This record gives sequence, C-alpha cells and structure tokens, in this order.
Amino acid sequence: MIFIINHVLEYNCEYPGLFNKIIISSDILLVDNSLILLKDSENNYFIGITSTYSSEEKQSYSIKVVSKIIEKTERYNPESVLENSKDTGKSIELYVESLDDYLKIIGNYSNEQLLFRGQSNSDWGIVSSLFRGQAVDNDKEHNLYIEMNQSNFEEFETPSFVKKICNMQHLGIPTRLVDWTENKLLSLFFACVSKENEENDGAIFIVINNKKIEVIDETKAEFEDFLKYRFSNDKTLPESVGRFLLTLMKNGKQYYFFKTRYYNDRIRIQKGLFSIYFEVLTDEADSILKNQLREILKKFQEENSEILNININEIIKKIRAPLTDDLIQDISSIIATSSSDDITPYKYEELERQLYTLQVINEFAQDMNQITQIENHLKLIIPSIYKKNFIIELENLGINSSTVYPDLDGMIKYLNEKYT
Repeated sequence: MIFIINHVLEYNCEYPGLFNKIIISSDILLVDNSLILLKDSENNYFIGITSTYSSEEKQSYSIKVVSKIIEKTERYNPESVLENSKDTGKSIELYVESLDDYLKIIGNYSNEQLLFRGQSNSDWGIVSSLFRGQAVDNDKEHNLYIEMNQSNFEEFETPSFVKKICNMQHLGIPTRLVDWTENKLLSLFFACVSKENEENDGAIFIVINNKKIEVIDETKAEFEDFLKYRFSNDKTLPESVGRFLLTLMKNGKQYYFFKTRYYNDRIRIQKGLFSIYFEVLTDEADSILKNQLREILKKFQEENSEILNININEIIKKIRAPLTDDLIQDISSIIATSSSDDITPYKYEELERQLYTLQVINEFAQDMNQITQIENHLKLIIPSIYKKNFIIELENLGINSSTVYPDLDGMIKYLNEKYT
C-alpha cells in the first residue's frame, strides 16, 4: 500500500474523533509528521500524524487524528486493514483541515513520484467527462469529433489524434481523458475552487507511480490507431488495435498514464498529464478471441497435419468471449475426434496451456476507477467548511484561476469566483 507505516500503537480509549489530538507514550522512536496506524480499546483502527511531545519518563507523541475508523476486514489485522483498500478499490481516506497538515501528509512520500487529481466532490469516482453521469454512448465520441473537425479551428488542423484529443480536453469538450498533475498545490486548488460544489467535501487522489511516464505523441502508433478507431466509430476492429487491446488484457491494466508535449499553456503551467482507459466492447472481445484462437488452431493443425483434419472456421464460429473451461474442453474433444491417430499427451497439454492464456480476453466496460484497484494510492478529503480557507491560502501563494488558466477565460473565471 501507499502507507509508510512501520508500527501500530495501542490507544487504550475509544476512538477520539476526527482532528482531535491525543498523547501516547511509547518506547518506539518515531519520526515527526509521520503517519501512524492506531488501535483503540474496541479494536478499531484509525490513522494519525505524529509530532514529538516532551516527557521526562519516556518518548511521548502528540498525534492528530486524520481518519475516521477504518472499515473492518475479514482478516482483521494491520496488514489486511491497509491492503484491503487496494484489493477492493475502496480507498483509505485521510481528512485534511489545513495546508500545514496537507503538506505534512504529502511529505511522507517526498522520495516518490506522485500524481495528483483534485475533485470538488469527494463522492465522485475517477471518471472522464465523456462517460460522466450517463450510460456509455458509443456514438457520442464520434459525433463530438465530427462536429469539432468540421469547425476547421486551428487546434484541429493536425493529423495527430493525440494532439486533437488533448486540445478537445483543453477546450472543455467531453473526452475520454482524465486530467492529473504533478503539482500538489494545483490539485488542492481543483479540490476547493468549484462554486457549484462549495457545500460538498472535496477530494484529492494521490497515486504513487514508480514507472517512467511516457511522452505520447503522433509517433505512438497504438494510441493513434485506437483514437482514430474510436473517433471514426468504425464497426470493424483494426488488427493493430486488436493487438494493442490484447496486450493490455494480458498485462491486467486497461489504462495508461501518459504525458504529451505541451500543446497549450494550460498543460505546461498545470504540469498536466492524463490517464486514458481502453475499454473493450463485446464484439471486439469476440473478434480478438477468434483471431487468437484461429492462429493457435492453425499452427496445431499444421504441426499434426498427417493425422489431424479439423474445420477451424466451424469451431471458431461458435466461440464467444470469455473462453470458459467448458469451451476449452469442447475444443479439445473436437480435436480428439478429428484425429486419425492418437496425438501425444504433451501436445494436448501444450495446446490447452495456450488456450487457457486466452481466458484474459473479455469485454471491459469503461472504468477509470480500476486505477484505485491496482495502483498504490491515497485519497485525501477536504471538508467543505475548510475550502474557503484553503482558497485564501493558495491565493497568497499566487495560485488562483487567472494563474492556473493563463488566458482570458482564466481571468474571467477568477474575477467571477472572487466577486460573485
């Protein structure tokens, strides 16, 4: 998990309540401002931030409570408490009431590469604007693209679909991209600034990313081909897109974090990057499965041509994703009855091994929240009553809509936020 927690401290009273401070004595030497897991007298776990407290007898700590009681798990111990959030996608949530607390929490991960996403409503998951608040409409993305492309604006006079979708995102047009930033203060700004959600708690998703984030442009063929395919709303899955989706399914991740060249000033100033999710529709999963199955069976037929004669097309015609154990056994039975002689057991075992690798192929609905099920992450909650204080503190640091959005629209947004 994302937590840097080496010890669990016993607190021999009931859970003290959010933002309250408690004093605990311990023989364990702890670093100031570190996150610590605590267990109360009723075996409830919660999290606090430490600071040293002077005591003549032994080391004592003042600990500020920054979480509610963590939901219990089946294997109720510290490891399961923390790991469970990743397994279920239900984030561990820490609450923040001041900029000082925010920076202390983030300071625990100063040696990590952090990605931030601020949202003005803590109830929201991680969802792109294209798929927000409604059922997925496969024609919507295509229609938006056609309308913008026909408008003949300068931003769309490029053959690069990566650049086009980034410019669409910049202009506020719904896209499949989700914005992230490497700037911790900007994410705090985005979590607080919305007038429409000033009565709702805000949230900041923090992802530890230990892999190099690739800069994607028009030279990244698989990205270009996928976006072109989705924008065109073509009903025939291109071979290159099928191979790309298969690679993602085998890797167990349907999303990417990526950077681009700074196509506009907003991306540059916001230190912006994106996540994108590559959904797989039912017909696409069937097509990928059938293509892979055809290759496997064709090779098996060629290697055993003297004793085997199977109708590959007839087998494939009946197959749909996912490839279940029963379907694999059906395929094996068909091959066994189509052979004029016994095929050696090891060849059957190798065939079945290859078939079982195809079980990863399935439909995947659009779900950017897969990030919280796979990535080491943390969710910080900004209570609504503190949002205005954060906005004032950020303004004093030179962070407001006129600086975050360095154009006329940004200045207008800033003036409306300040004076209305």
